[in-house]
Amino acid sequence: GEANSDEGFPMTRPQYACAFGQMIEGWRKAWNSPSLPFGFVQLSSWTGNWGFDQMPCVANYCPVISRIRLAQADVVGQAGPPSASERGAPIPGAPSFPLSNTFMAVAYDQGDNQQHGVHSRFKSEPARRLALQLIHTAFGSSTPFSGPLPLSAHHATSTASGVSSKSTAGAISVRVVVSHSSMLRLNDTHTCNEQFEKKCCAAGASGFGARICTAAVPADCAITADGKTVFDANVTIDSPTSILVTASATAESSSSASFVEFGVTDFPQCSVVNELGIAMGPFILPVE
Repeated sequence: GEANSDEGFPMTRPQYACAFGQMIEGWRKAWNSPSLPFGFVQLSSWTGNWGFDQMPCVANYCPVISRIRLAQADVVGQAGPPSASERGAPIPGAPSFPLSNTFMAVAYDQGDNQQHGVHSRFKSEPARRLALQLIHTAFGSSTPFSGPLPLSAHHATSTASGVSSKSTAGAISVRVVVSHSSMLRLNDTHTCNEQFEKKCCAAGASGFGARICTAAVPADCAITADGKTVFDANVTIDSPTSILVTASATAESSSSASFVEFGVTDFPQCSVVNELGIAMGPFILPVE
């Protein structure tokens, strides 16, 4: 995936998901085992490769490696539906996602600093995450195996159960309902601990790679935060089964949120983990 992010042979999100899915199915065909369990580690993070090919890259938004992370998550159905601007024309031979018996270990929170590159020193934790999912997928274990997974996003009111169609004055809030949510908490990533003095989860919006978009056209969300339609956002634990993504609104924006993003940056500094200590992966969800 590294060479497909910005150098070598760059791919769009749909192109990578299609090619990766075809590779998995091709190996299964070659082994004459169509249900062969297949696990992989999602791309980690790296603080030394920002902003190639004139892609927007600011302190809280860098869609280079993170674009391929979303494509990898598409294969297992964990990134939310690709927006209309990303789908493009149907790709011939594209597999149907999520692929069965296929699982992914999130690893951006185990990323390393610039000195060590994208191949992190912290390999034991992604291996543990793969092992838990393998035991579940291949052997039917009923023990907990997954990090938090996003299910849906809704306009949020001030109450934990309320849903409204408008943002509150001075803020836009989106509630994201998640599964595998036992003991949700915020947790600094390795990148934060080595580069940013272990204060990322307390630093608010700068640490999450979270954004809220109010634009009616999905393509208009693929820009840096402009303070009018795209807003950097903070994340808090809202309930035992949800997180709250909140951005400061402006007088220029009276619209409701249309999309919410989490972790869509090359170097997330704060993660959301559950009782297993497994991080929630990056996603983009339409707001209902």
